[in-house]
Amino acid sequence: MLVGVGRVTGVGAAVEYRYKKNPERGDPRLRSVLWERNVSHSIRPGFENGFIFPYAEVMRALTADPSLSPEDYVAFAPDEYFAQYSYASELLSHDGAIASLITCASVLRRIARVVTGQWDTVLSWIDGELNRLWKARGAFPGLGSALTAFGLKHGSLIAHAIASVLETTGLTWTEDPWKLVDKVFEDPSAVPGGADFGIDQHWRKVWRRLPSERRELLKLLSRFTLTGTQAERFYHSETLERIGISLTTQRSSPIPTCSTSATATARIPSPSGSSTGALSGSPSPGGLSRPTAELGRRIDRCPTGPRGRDRYTRGGRQRWAHAAPRGWVIERVRARPMEPACPLSEDTLLASEDESRPRSPR
Repeated sequence: MLVGVGRVTGVGAAVEYRYKKNPERGDPRLRSVLWERNVSHSIRPGFENGFIFPYAEVMRALTADPSLSPEDYVAFAPDEYFAQYSYASELLSHDGAIASLITCASVLRRIARVVTGQWDTVLSWIDGELNRLWKARGAFPGLGSALTAFGLKHGSLIAHAIASVLETTGLTWTEDPWKLVDKVFEDPSAVPGGADFGIDQHWRKVWRRLPSERRELLKLLSRFTLTGTQAERFYHSETLERIGISLTTQRSSPIPTCSTSATATARIPSPSGSSTGALSGSPSPGGLSRPTAELGRRIDRCPTGPRGRDRYTRGGRQRWAHAAPRGWVIERVRARPMEPACPLSEDTLLASEDESRPRSPR
């Protein structure tokens, strides 16, 4: 239940515990501070910069008129931010503060019908705070999480650097940051410290070849306040399918593709219990004389042998390679314990299809 809203005007310093000497141990060596700090707020009589709900007056009004419903005059914390309100003190996100203020305004309008007070002043203050919070939040609060879902290790740091550049150039909070994102992938030095963010030649290539619908999905995710894990869950369709969620919107790769391996440096279990070849992007020195399943070809058009396997010739001997859906391959590569981790995704596979396509020897 929301009791009042005000602005933080100050945060007290950390207070260290007072220690007593222990005759047996001497002076204490372990130092610590109190868990909480004093926080001052702006709520004062007159409610010009914050307010408290008049619940005592509301109770008297409810007693005088039993036809009124108590729930209509109580501001409850938004359900989606229940966890943030479950502690004595907790940092509330911009979206959480916005949702809470909207709830407060709605309840105050109903309270104004049964309790007299300076509620117009309070509602004007709420309106101003909502405007300030929208500016602080920005139109793309999930930019860092979207870049993380794309595969970058330092997505949030890149987003912060981009926001700093936009601020120094005098652009407003509504400016589209994705124009600058494109520049960063062209030249990482477009933002301070960009060379240290891991945007190498590989990631620039993946970004150049990223389908337009995948870009639009990233832009959509950046509009929401999401964690990196949440953004990854929505961005990678194979993750949603694993937990039984099917997307109804257009997907970037609605048709699973075949893949053939050209080297044998790593092996993963196949759907039939056997093993496939390596997931390497370069063909073997001998090449493939008759590849029967190319990257990008539909599964239902792949000429397969027993148990969905494909036959090809290498080194004068016939061998079998499994044709597997792209998502199946991605999940099993990610599950492999590797250091550093292999950033395999639908996007990286699309970007390297020309390199992974089997070639016949001349």
